[in-house]
Amino acid sequence: AALYGDGRVCLSLTPVGLALKLPEEKKNSLLQSGAAAPLRYFPRGHIKKNYALFPDGVEKGADNLFEHVKGSIKYALQSLRPT
Repeated sequence: AALYGDGRVCLSLTPVGLALKLPEEKKNSLLQSGAAAPLRYFPRGHIKKNYALFPDGVEKGADNLFEHVKGSIKYALQSLRPT
């Protein structure tokens, strides 16, 4: 299952947990704080760029998950705009 913003994936329910596509700075902040993990589909697989994984859903460190989801949607929509 996935959530799309104007045709671009911004949230995905993966076999390994809930993943949000976020700007690099926000993603890195969540990873460093331990609120999220890098998204990998396999233990030694490639890390999916710009995704923060919440393997335990809203239970682990995702106090403001709604804000992260809004940020993911905004990121997807902004990345469609020409610079």
